[in-house]
Formats: sequence, structure tokens, C-alpha cells
Amino acid sequence: MDYWIAIDKQKIGPLSLEEVRRRRLAPDTLVWHRGLPTWRQAGLLPELAGSLSTDPEPQAEAANPVEPQQFEPQTPVNPAPPTPGYRPAPVFTIPSAAAPGPQQPQPVPEKPTTYLGWNIAAIILCCFIPAIVGLIYSLKVSSRYDSADYEGARRASETAGIWLLVSVVVGLVMLPFQILITIIGN
Repeated sequence: MDYWIAIDKQKIGPLSLEEVRRRRLAPDTLVWHRGLPTWRQAGLLPELAGSLSTDPEPQAEAANPVEPQQFEPQTPVNPAPPTPGYRPAPVFTIPSAAAPGPQQPQPVPEKPTTYLGWNIAAIILCCFIPAIVGLIYSLKVSSRYDSADYEGARRASETAGIWLLVSVVVGLVMLPFQILITIIGN
């Protein structure tokens, strides 16, 4: 099994269990491996209990440091550890030097309105083209929310609502012309 450790805000890995044990980690060093939903403190993992250092500073040197933004394992066999925003588990960020101690998980905001049903009704009843655009943005709300892009989901919801409104307004403006064409056609 491959392990990743976080030292000085840097993710190091993949490492074997023996490599992790040789590093003599502090009990509060963050560790992740496949099967863990979030980063855990090394002191909470039974397989590392006997190899932890009692020193306040970990003895490990960052032999393979990587920037968190650039961290990606090269093969799909070694999956990347969960990133902040991973769902359904709460997010646990690496504590900074300015704010010691573990940070609390951020609450997940409520899912924005999708306007999906309203846009489908607008496609059937009113204006086809603007309602299709609204439908596309309605579908983006759920996919972005499920991938923990909460701001993107909020923006997609607002855009879906705007296109729904445009569809209704265009439908109301076109209604007298449709009635007139129907009367003249008969």
C-alpha cells in the first residue's frame, strides 16, 4: 500500500509503509493512503504507532518534496490523496505555521437551485433556444456542486435562472404575435 505524508505543507509520496516508518514521524504528522477518506494524524493509524517520534519536530527530511498544486502521481495505480473539497468526507487542511493546531472542517454549503424543471417547462411552453441554454446551466449546477466547486455551482444556478427569465420574457413578447398568426392563418 502506498502512503503520502504532509511535512511543512508539502505532500511527499507515494511511500511504502517501511519508508514511512523510517522517517520517525511526529504523532500529529498528517498521513493518507488509499482507503482513508481524509488525511489523518499518524498517531491515529495503528500501523504507525510503534514508529512515531516523541520529539516535537519530526526527524524526516523532505526527500521528495512537491508543490501541492503540482502533485499528481504518474500512474493510475497510485491514486492522488484527496484534495481539499473532496466529498463526502469533510476537508482537513494542513495547518499553517501562523495558526498551529488542526483546523476544523469547512461546512458544506447548501446546494443552489437548479431551475431544471422550470427550464424544461420553458422549452415545452415558451421559447426553445433560451430555455435550452438555461437547461445546460441547470445541469452544470449539480455536477459542479458534486465536485465541490461550490462557487461554480452558485454561478451556474444564477445563470440558469437568468436564462429562464429571458425565456419567459421572450415567450410573453412572442405570445401576441403567435395569437395573431393563428387568427390570420384560420
